[in-house]
Amino acid sequence: MSTLIYTHEACLAHRPGPHHPESPARLEAVLQALKTPDFGAAVWRDAPMGTFEQVLHVHTPDYVDQVQDASPTEGYRALDAGDTILSPGSLEAVMRCVGAACAGVDDVM
Repeated sequence: MSTLIYTHEACLAHRPGPHHPESPARLEAVLQALKTPDFGAAVWRDAPMGTFEQVLHVHTPDYVDQVQDASPTEGYRALDAGDTILSPGSLEAVMRCVGAACAGVDDVM
């Protein structure tokens, strides 16, 4: 079985701020490392858009609503009192990650 790598350009639009560990530069570095000959046999796939139905298998409807309501159209917004920071591209990035996780499971089952 081949190693599958799911990603999508929308994942780079999650920009929680210059000093946050979820930096797009970090993702870019990982993706560049995966493009080396060591991973030449890997199969690259676009991460599909996940669905809210998929999210509801692991999160409550109230939490899903909270994330949607907190998603800003500009700037940054904290989801909670912790370090979960949302930017305008975060919601699509999250939904692409949901889609990637579900597609990856489907592909290995």
